Amino acid sequence: MKCDELLYDSSMIELSKWLYQTYGDKVFSGLEAQVTDIKEYLNENELKLTDKKFSTLVNTKKWEERRALQQAALKLMHKVGTDEYDDYNLFLLQNEKANKELGLKLTSAQLKTILRTNAVQDPTAKPVITKVLKAKNKDIPAFLLTYGIDESRLADYGYYRQTDGTYVIYEADSDLRDTEKIPVKEDIWEYVQREVKPYVAEAWINLPVTKIGCEISFNKYFYKPVQLRSLEENERDILELDSQSQGFIESLLKLM
Repeated sequence: MKCDELLYDSSMIELSKWLYQTYGDKVFSGLEAQVTDIKEYLNENELKLTDKKFSTLVNTKKWEERRALQQAALKLMHKVGTDEYDDYNLFLLQNEKANKELGLKLTSAQLKTILRTNAVQDPTAKPVITKVLKAKNKDIPAFLLTYGIDESRLADYGYYRQTDGTYVIYEADSDLRDTEKIPVKEDIWEYVQREVKPYVAEAWINLPVTKIGCEISFNKYFYKPVQLRSLEENERDILELDSQSQGFIESLLKLM
């Protein structure tokens, strides 16, 4: 398990590593005396951090929280073992069980952070289950009624019916998430079947975030451009200015 990575701030991982390698356990007790040196290092390496980011980088409480998470991850590793799992759902189940037996009291978010740090994405692995809905769950009828869809198409909207009657919702891959702009007169489901499914067979439609409407070009329909002056008008003004300037020059010469 890659537990060491849990010690570092994921948003500034390289900088966190440098800080720990340079100052060691001082990151847990306080770096007040080293602030000037740290800022000098940042300037020399042209690394710009906001005051908020810098405060987070040297915050002892944040370092202590991450160390506690790292230590909990090591305990889980010794309990669960170092065998590889091709099923993340089973991996999660084993760690949830170990978390309870060890009395670590890790939250779901903390456990997820630990597991994802030590997991490797594999397209051939089983999909990650986010939620399982019971057969008589009220969310399914409500979903069908709200969006007016046929129950046989639920899989196309992310609800996969199992042999025991339950529905499984899988975790979406953020790297594959995409947005489509569909002509308003076209059926969304038919469009996805024709234009998306042939290329991404496991794709589904996220209806709750789907927006139906039209985009109106305000410039096209409401903007009225100012009509340009004609060449004759421009020429007349130029001649007038030329005449005025010539009179001005003559008056200056008379004064001299």
